[in-house]
Amino acid sequence: EGSIISPLMKILESAARSTDWKEREAAVLALGAIADPCWQDIDQYASQTTPFLIQELSDSEVSQQA
Repeated sequence: EGSIISPLMKILESAARSTDWKEREAAVLALGAIADPCWQDIDQYASQTTPFLIQELSDSEVSQQA
């Protein structure tokens, strides 16, 4: 599990910076999908992912799509 986390986080970091709300939403969903089974491996990325997740909670583009 741990060996795939680093490359995956790089992909998710790129998606998190996208101007396309669908890519940002996909990053949120992917983080949610791996959070439980890989929490020990992704814990080291918490300081990077938490601000992104909080920002996405107030993303008007995503909330308008729901």
